[in-house]
Amino acid sequence: MILSTHARPPGKTSLNNYLFMNLFFYLGSCQFSFTPMVTYAVNAGPVGIATGDFNDDNQTDVVVTNFNNETISVLLSYGNGSFTEQKTFSTGRYPNSVVVADFNNDNRLDIVVANWGDSTISILLGYGNGSFATQTVLFANSNPYWVAVGEFNNDNLPDLVVINEFSNNTGVYLGDGNGSFTVRTTFLTGYEPLGAVVSDFNGDNRSDIAVANSGDNTISILLGYGNGSFATQKTFLTGNTPRSIAIGDFNEDKKIDLVVANFINNSVSVLFGFGNGTFSTQILLSTDSYPNAVAVGDLNGDNRKDIVVTNCNGNNTSVFIAFDNGSFTSQITFAAGVCPSGVALGDFNGDGRQDVAISNNANANIGILLSICQ
Repeated sequence: MILSTHARPPGKTSLNNYLFMNLFFYLGSCQFSFTPMVTYAVNAGPVGIATGDFNDDNQTDVVVTNFNNETISVLLSYGNGSFTEQKTFSTGRYPNSVVVADFNNDNRLDIVVANWGDSTISILLGYGNGSFATQTVLFANSNPYWVAVGEFNNDNLPDLVVINEFSNNTGVYLGDGNGSFTVRTTFLTGYEPLGAVVSDFNGDNRSDIAVANSGDNTISILLGYGNGSFATQKTFLTGNTPRSIAIGDFNEDKKIDLVVANFINNSVSVLFGFGNGTFSTQILLSTDSYPNAVAVGDLNGDNRKDIVVTNCNGNNTSVFIAFDNGSFTSQITFAAGVCPSGVALGDFNGDGRQDVAISNNANANIGILLSICQ
């Protein structure tokens, strides 16, 4: 993998802030790039991907859902940027999305998976040694596409929000602190929701939910009351077919902003938060073809939130390096496998920098890109 020959500094007004040379992109504190992608085999159709320390060795491991195989793959990190071979654990049918948290209060990370094909949620409790208990199952509405973690009723226990694609709603499951959950409560979203993220969007110290609605090109904001229930949705326009959503403070005003991957019109939307649960009109950034997933992190060590996007049809990853005013460079592309579908960030080699893990759907592998910042 090399930096795309189409990578370039941003527009005329920003040239003095940049230096472009030798397949590196220089911004502020360092020259930024990635090492060549290294791949690790998983099972068929990897999609959702997340990170966590699953064997208590203070290293960042990876878990990925295998959509065509009814499993998840766990790859343990050696701490030097390389990983063990996969260990697989059974899920429901067509597992799509995965999240990581300690759901039974034993200081070990557990895994929750949204199974699109049989409308269930798999809970796999961790033993702290890289292995997991046999799944227990929760029932969802029609075709759960995404799952996220929040704390919705002020009991300091992790809860779940599940995005049900063909029910046009979210299901909220309140955690009991022992790995089990209360019966779901549903809240309406837009049409064909596909992604969600949890944060406090109105500054009341309660967890709210933002949902990407692929069928009507909107995001829904559901403000939490702190008792497990939510206000009626407010909607904001995005690009065409939003599939994935992430958060960050992109303009450094201490308010939560949103970024959404728009699958059909090859863009991401950035919406700046006003701190009261409402958002600005979107700003569009161009990606490569069919952006599938988006993540946010500081890739070049300047304490600003950069954007990483996987492009399924482009077979690459787009990186947008942030300025301090909410604007970004043009995309810098890095080669990936065939149809990269999920993305997660973590420090995989202990150098204090954010690296990237992607799921290459058609190759049945994950790709690891280690950050170079000199």
